[in-house]
Amino acid sequence: MIDSDKEVIVSPSGAESFVECGVKWFLQNNGGTDGDSTAQILGSAIHAFAAKMVEQPGTSKSELIANLESSWKLIDPNSGWVSASNLETAVTMLEKFVEYHKQTPREIKGAELRFDVKLGRARIIGTVDRLEVEADGSLFIIDFKTGNTAITKEEAKKNLQLASYQLGIAEGGFSDGVTSAGAELVYLGTNSAEAAIREQRSINLEEVKEKIESIGEGMAAAHFFATVNKRCKGCSVRKSCPVQSDGRAVNEK
Repeated sequence: MIDSDKEVIVSPSGAESFVECGVKWFLQNNGGTDGDSTAQILGSAIHAFAAKMVEQPGTSKSELIANLESSWKLIDPNSGWVSASNLETAVTMLEKFVEYHKQTPREIKGAELRFDVKLGRARIIGTVDRLEVEADGSLFIIDFKTGNTAITKEEAKKNLQLASYQLGIAEGGFSDGVTSAGAELVYLGTNSAEAAIREQRSINLEEVKEKIESIGEGMAAAHFFATVNKRCKGCSVRKSCPVQSDGRAVNEK
């Protein structure tokens, strides 16, 4: 529980996670998961390579792949065919990213950019994978995902992580402007031949503000509620969840 006079830090991804399931958000933010998995480390590596393409525009696809291969043992502790299969998957992600990067229609302003805005008790602090500018000067945010499942296009329209990014623009979180053209999730790890894109355009800023402020109050509370949803099966804290059969034993001891 956070004192009523204290601000509450809300990350864009945390806002989405909290709405999905309060218990999941709490456990993930308080040591309820194991150490970083190979998938998490790989995700960080892919994001680093994506940033490198912005910071060093002359970097080629072959150079990125060579960098990935040379550092692979640090990313994946497995050996044999398991490691080889994981590396093949990672290379495919990089190839999808490079093709997406080539087709970018907007001017790229930067990568891994941090923003910090205050809304009531809630203080949104986050980092965007990429910030781009439309021809009219409005800003567009890109978030890369390395998971193998993408949300639906309809879900993307209401996605709170993307909405938080857009709100960050409107609230002056970036020095390049306060008008948002939208945001999109770019999935590199799905089975599709190309990057799967989930776009969010216009949002109701006042509604999003109210929601973020409400989330901030909820995160400061003393109790959190578990919500059964379609992502429970792959949840990283399932074994500690009171509403799951394989998690009850942990809570009943």
